[in-house]
Amino acid sequence: AALITNFDEQHGNDLFVANDTDANHYWVSSPQDEESGESGAGFALKEQASLRGCALGPLGTAQSCMGVAHGDFDRNGLVDLHITNFTNESSDLYVQQASGLFQNQAVRY
Repeated sequence: AALITNFDEQHGNDLFVANDTDANHYWVSSPQDEESGESGAGFALKEQASLRGCALGPLGTAQSCMGVAHGDFDRNGLVDLHITNFTNESSDLYVQQASGLFQNQAVRY
């Protein structure tokens, strides 16, 4: 499952991919470095799921992700992610913090 939206309200759209039995991906858009000589649009995507806290389940392992929904679960104005998983695996709720990092709050809620 995948979701394209502007998670951080900067630099265009970002991409979250909920992977089945592999770590999730979170591609963050950022301006391309003009000095690097890269051509094309003005943005590049960088994978940052591990750095931002939305790559793995609560036990630090990949889950069998089946679907993704987004909303502002904690009403702080930031996009949060709800991931459904396969049979006998709990859902994940990645709540985005003001710092741009996510915390899996499924157990708490």
